[in-house]
Amino acid sequence: MQSKALKVTVATALLAAIAFILIFIRTPIPFMPPFMDFDLCGVPEVIGTFALGPVAGSLIAIIKIVLKSITQGSMSMGTGELCNAILSLSYILSTYIVWYGLKRKWTNKPGLSMQGGSANAARENIKAETKAAAIGMVVGTLFVTVIACVLNVYIIFPFYAKAYGMDFSAIIAMITAANPYVKSTFGAVLLGIAPFNIIKYGITSIVVGIIYSRTIPIMKRLIK
Repeated sequence: MQSKALKVTVATALLAAIAFILIFIRTPIPFMPPFMDFDLCGVPEVIGTFALGPVAGSLIAIIKIVLKSITQGSMSMGTGELCNAILSLSYILSTYIVWYGLKRKWTNKPGLSMQGGSANAARENIKAETKAAAIGMVVGTLFVTVIACVLNVYIIFPFYAKAYGMDFSAIIAMITAANPYVKSTFGAVLLGIAPFNIIKYGITSIVVGIIYSRTIPIMKRLIK
Protein backbone atom coordinates (compact mmCIF):
# COMPACT_ATOMS: atom_id res chain seq x y z
CA MET A 1 0.00 0.00 0.00
CA GLN A 2 2.82 2.40 0.90
CA SER A 3 4.62 1.57 -2.33
CA LYS A 4 1.52 2.36 -4.40
CA ALA A 5 0.91 5.61 -2.51
CA LEU A 6 4.52 6.65 -3.15
CA LYS A 7 4.18 5.86 -6.86
CA VAL A 8 0.98 7.89 -7.09
CA THR A 9 2.66 10.80 -5.29
CA VAL A 10 5.67 10.72 -7.63
CA ALA A 11 3.46 10.45 -10.72
CA THR A 12 1.31 13.36 -9.51
CA ALA A 13 4.39 15.52 -8.95
CA LEU A 14 5.81 14.69 -12.38
CA LEU A 15 2.55 15.45 -14.17
CA ALA A 16 2.18 18.71 -12.22
CA ALA A 17 5.71 19.69 -13.33
CA ILE A 18 4.83 18.91 -16.96
CA ALA A 19 1.63 20.95 -16.69
CA PHE A 20 3.62 23.85 -15.24
CA ILE A 21 6.14 23.73 -18.10
CA LEU A 22 3.35 23.63 -20.69
CA ILE A 23 1.98 26.93 -19.32
CA PHE A 24 4.93 28.68 -20.96
CA ILE A 25 4.26 27.16 -24.39
CA ARG A 26 1.41 29.40 -25.46
CA THR A 27 -0.15 29.97 -28.86
CA PRO A 28 -2.41 32.88 -29.80
CA ILE A 29 -5.71 32.03 -31.48
CA PRO A 30 -6.84 34.09 -34.49
CA PHE A 31 -9.71 36.53 -33.87
CA MET A 32 -9.20 36.26 -30.12
CA PRO A 33 -7.86 39.07 -27.89
CA PRO A 34 -4.22 38.74 -26.73
CA PHE A 35 -5.21 37.77 -23.17
CA MET A 36 -6.86 34.63 -24.57
CA ASP A 37 -3.98 32.36 -25.57
CA PHE A 38 -3.88 28.59 -25.84
CA ASP A 39 -1.73 26.01 -24.08
CA LEU A 40 -1.84 22.27 -23.47
CA CYS A 41 -1.35 22.28 -19.69
CA GLY A 42 -4.73 20.54 -19.36
CA VAL A 43 -3.37 17.36 -20.99
CA PRO A 44 -1.35 16.10 -17.99
CA GLU A 45 -4.22 17.11 -15.71
CA VAL A 46 -6.69 14.89 -17.55
CA ILE A 47 -4.17 12.07 -17.99
CA GLY A 48 -3.51 12.18 -14.26
CA THR A 49 -7.23 12.16 -13.49
CA PHE A 50 -7.83 9.10 -15.66
CA ALA A 51 -4.79 7.17 -14.46
CA LEU A 52 -4.47 8.25 -10.82
CA GLY A 53 -7.97 9.40 -9.86
CA PRO A 54 -9.78 12.72 -9.37
CA VAL A 55 -7.85 13.70 -6.23
CA ALA A 56 -4.51 13.37 -8.00
CA GLY A 57 -5.87 15.17 -11.07
CA SER A 58 -7.12 18.04 -8.92
CA LEU A 59 -3.75 18.26 -7.14
CA ILE A 60 -1.95 18.45 -10.49
CA ALA A 61 -4.12 21.40 -11.52
CA ILE A 62 -3.71 23.19 -8.18
CA ILE A 63 0.06 22.61 -7.94
CA LYS A 64 0.46 23.97 -11.48
CA ILE A 65 -1.37 27.18 -10.55
CA VAL A 66 0.54 27.58 -7.27
CA LEU A 67 3.88 27.18 -9.09
CA LYS A 68 2.80 29.73 -11.68
CA SER A 69 1.81 32.19 -8.94
CA ILE A 70 5.14 31.72 -7.15
CA THR A 71 7.28 32.16 -10.27
CA GLN A 72 5.25 34.80 -12.11
CA GLY A 73 3.20 36.46 -9.42
CA SER A 74 -0.40 37.53 -9.89
CA MET A 75 -1.69 40.54 -11.79
CA SER A 76 -5.22 39.99 -10.51
CA MET A 77 -4.66 39.63 -6.76
CA GLY A 78 -5.37 35.93 -7.09
CA THR A 79 -8.70 36.31 -8.88
CA GLY A 80 -7.41 35.03 -12.20
CA GLU A 81 -5.65 32.12 -10.55
CA LEU A 82 -8.80 31.22 -8.61
CA CYS A 83 -10.86 31.25 -11.80
CA ASN A 84 -8.24 29.16 -13.59
CA ALA A 85 -8.43 26.61 -10.78
CA ILE A 86 -12.23 26.54 -11.00
CA LEU A 87 -12.09 26.01 -14.77
CA SER A 88 -9.47 23.26 -14.54
CA LEU A 89 -11.41 21.43 -11.84
CA SER A 90 -14.70 21.90 -13.70
CA TYR A 91 -13.21 20.28 -16.80
CA ILE A 92 -11.36 17.34 -15.26
CA LEU A 93 -13.99 16.44 -12.63
CA SER A 94 -16.99 16.59 -15.00
CA THR A 95 -14.96 14.55 -17.50
CA TYR A 96 -14.06 12.02 -14.82
CA ILE A 97 -17.64 11.59 -13.59
CA VAL A 98 -18.94 10.78 -17.07
CA TRP A 99 -15.92 8.61 -17.94
CA TYR A 100 -16.10 6.63 -14.71
CA GLY A 101 -19.82 5.97 -15.04
CA LEU A 102 -19.59 4.81 -18.65
CA LYS A 103 -16.42 2.81 -17.99
CA ARG A 104 -18.08 0.87 -15.18
CA LYS A 105 -21.10 0.21 -17.37
CA TRP A 106 -19.24 -0.86 -20.49
CA THR A 107 -16.21 -2.68 -19.05
CA ASN A 108 -18.29 -4.74 -16.61
CA LYS A 109 -19.97 -6.54 -19.47
CA PRO A 110 -19.31 -10.31 -19.70
CA GLY A 111 -16.14 -10.95 -21.66
CA LEU A 112 -14.67 -7.50 -21.10
CA SER A 113 -13.31 -7.97 -17.60
CA MET A 114 -9.59 -7.38 -17.25
CA GLN A 115 -9.54 -10.30 -14.84
CA GLY A 116 -10.24 -12.72 -17.68
CA GLY A 117 -6.65 -12.73 -18.84
CA SER A 118 -7.68 -12.66 -22.49
CA ALA A 119 -5.65 -10.32 -24.70
CA ASN A 120 -8.71 -9.76 -26.87
CA ALA A 121 -10.84 -8.92 -23.84
CA ALA A 122 -8.16 -6.46 -22.66
CA ARG A 123 -8.15 -4.74 -26.06
CA GLU A 124 -11.93 -4.46 -26.06
CA ASN A 125 -11.75 -3.11 -22.54
CA ILE A 126 -9.34 -0.36 -23.60
CA LYS A 127 -11.56 0.50 -26.57
CA ALA A 128 -14.54 0.85 -24.24
CA GLU A 129 -12.53 3.02 -21.83
CA THR A 130 -11.28 5.23 -24.68
CA LYS A 131 -14.82 5.72 -25.97
CA ALA A 132 -16.00 6.58 -22.45
CA ALA A 133 -13.11 9.05 -22.13
CA ALA A 134 -14.04 10.71 -25.44
CA ILE A 135 -17.65 11.18 -24.38
CA GLY A 136 -16.55 12.39 -20.95
CA MET A 137 -14.24 14.99 -22.47
CA VAL A 138 -16.96 16.26 -24.81
CA VAL A 139 -19.24 16.76 -21.80
CA GLY A 140 -16.36 18.29 -19.83
CA THR A 141 -15.59 20.73 -22.65
CA LEU A 142 -19.19 21.90 -22.89
CA PHE A 143 -19.53 22.16 -19.11
CA VAL A 144 -16.34 24.18 -18.60
CA THR A 145 -17.32 26.48 -21.48
CA VAL A 146 -20.53 27.40 -19.67
CA ILE A 147 -18.61 27.94 -16.41
CA ALA A 148 -16.02 30.08 -18.22
CA CYS A 149 -18.70 32.32 -19.72
CA VAL A 150 -20.28 32.92 -16.31
CA LEU A 151 -16.94 33.54 -14.56
CA ASN A 152 -15.71 36.00 -17.19
CA VAL A 153 -18.90 38.04 -17.38
CA TYR A 154 -19.61 38.21 -13.65
CA ILE A 155 -16.13 38.01 -12.06
CA ILE A 156 -13.14 38.45 -14.38
CA PHE A 157 -14.32 41.32 -16.60
CA PRO A 158 -15.79 43.39 -13.71
CA PHE A 159 -12.64 42.81 -11.65
CA TYR A 160 -10.28 44.03 -14.36
CA ALA A 161 -12.55 46.97 -15.14
CA LYS A 162 -12.44 48.06 -11.49
CA ALA A 163 -8.76 47.23 -10.90
CA TYR A 164 -7.54 49.23 -13.88
CA GLY A 165 -10.13 51.99 -13.70
CA MET A 166 -11.67 50.94 -16.99
CA ASP A 167 -15.23 51.04 -18.16
CA PHE A 168 -16.73 47.61 -18.86
CA SER A 169 -17.17 48.68 -22.48
CA ALA A 170 -13.38 49.15 -22.76
CA ILE A 171 -12.88 45.43 -22.17
CA ILE A 172 -15.48 44.62 -24.83
CA ALA A 173 -13.59 47.01 -27.13
CA MET A 174 -10.40 44.96 -26.61
CA ILE A 175 -12.24 41.88 -27.84
CA THR A 176 -13.78 43.89 -30.69
CA ALA A 177 -10.27 44.91 -31.80
CA ALA A 178 -9.46 41.23 -32.35
CA ASN A 179 -12.91 40.26 -33.61
CA PRO A 180 -14.91 43.12 -35.18
CA TYR A 181 -18.13 41.12 -34.94
CA VAL A 182 -18.11 41.48 -31.15
CA LYS A 183 -20.20 44.53 -30.24
CA SER A 184 -21.64 43.68 -26.83
CA THR A 185 -21.26 41.48 -23.77
CA PHE A 186 -23.46 38.85 -25.39
CA GLY A 187 -21.28 39.02 -28.49
CA ALA A 188 -18.16 38.63 -26.35
CA VAL A 189 -19.63 35.47 -24.85
CA LEU A 190 -20.94 34.05 -28.13
CA LEU A 191 -17.98 34.96 -30.35
CA GLY A 192 -15.13 35.23 -27.86
CA ILE A 193 -15.29 33.38 -24.57
CA ALA A 194 -17.35 30.37 -25.71
CA PRO A 195 -15.41 29.55 -28.90
CA PHE A 196 -12.07 30.12 -27.16
CA ASN A 197 -12.86 27.58 -24.46
CA ILE A 198 -14.35 25.11 -26.92
CA ILE A 199 -11.14 25.35 -28.97
CA LYS A 200 -8.86 25.16 -25.92
CA TYR A 201 -10.50 22.24 -24.19
CA GLY A 202 -11.50 20.62 -27.47
CA ILE A 203 -7.88 20.40 -28.62
CA THR A 204 -6.85 19.19 -25.16
CA SER A 205 -9.50 16.47 -25.42
CA ILE A 206 -8.34 15.43 -28.89
CA VAL A 207 -4.72 15.12 -27.75
CA VAL A 208 -5.72 13.05 -24.71
CA GLY A 209 -8.01 10.90 -26.87
CA ILE A 210 -5.14 10.15 -29.25
CA ILE A 211 -2.68 9.12 -26.54
CA TYR A 212 -5.19 7.54 -24.11
CA SER A 213 -4.69 3.91 -25.13
CA ARG A 214 -0.90 4.37 -25.15
CA THR A 215 -0.53 6.05 -21.77
CA ILE A 216 -3.32 5.24 -19.32
CA PRO A 217 -2.93 1.41 -19.27
CA ILE A 218 0.85 1.75 -18.85
CA MET A 219 0.51 4.26 -16.00
CA LYS A 220 -2.05 2.10 -14.23
CA ARG A 221 0.27 -0.90 -14.42
CA LEU A 222 3.23 1.11 -13.14
CA ILE A 223 1.45 2.33 -10.01
CA LYS A 224 0.07 -1.08 -8.99
